[in-house]
Amino acid sequence: MTPVLSVRDLKVDYIHTTETAGAETARKQQVAQAAKNQSNRSDRVMKLDKLVIDNSDVGLVNKGKQPGYRVFVSDLHLELTNLSNHFVEGPARATARGLFMGKGKATASAAFRPEASGPDFDLKVAIEDTPLVTMNALLRSYGKFDVTAGIFSFFSELSVRNNDTELRDMLAKHGITVNMQAPPMAPAPEPRKGGK
Repeated sequence: MTPVLSVRDLKVDYIHTTETAGAETARKQQVAQAAKNQSNRSDRVMKLDKLVIDNSDVGLVNKGKQPGYRVFVSDLHLELTNLSNHFVEGPARATARGLFMGKGKATASAAFRPEASGPDFDLKVAIEDTPLVTMNALLRSYGKFDVTAGIFSFFSELSVRNNDTELRDMLAKHGITVNMQAPPMAPAPEPRKGGK
């Protein structure tokens, strides 16, 4: 029988503020470096057979924008299996479902392969039929507007192999080819003086 680590009724938010932005960046770099240092180490094996998170609420609060907002998934059910720092153990897999902004159906699946040469994973995300009004704080924070009706849906599929990113999803379906070796963009033109 596979041992299972289960967590229920988790309520957690990651809170971003302007004051903590520098520390957050440093922390991300430290975590990325620590994960890279442990990937495929011959002298160390780390493994989690199965993690289940159920009936939970996970969010992101951004206090660095005005007026600020919280995006979240409620009624979250997440399963993570076969997490290891060695690819010989096979890929780790994750599936999740919940309600985006407490209303829209959200699903995700992922496969992670530990590799010394860099990130190597597949990710699929779908958010369907979320009432747009539930995102008004986000819209006011970035677009300075809000809405009174409408539906938000989002679909994405992302594959990363040895630091190469391949964007598939709707881009490919619409005939858009992404050039990962594109030349740098030209600088933006200088603003006109006198407000014209």
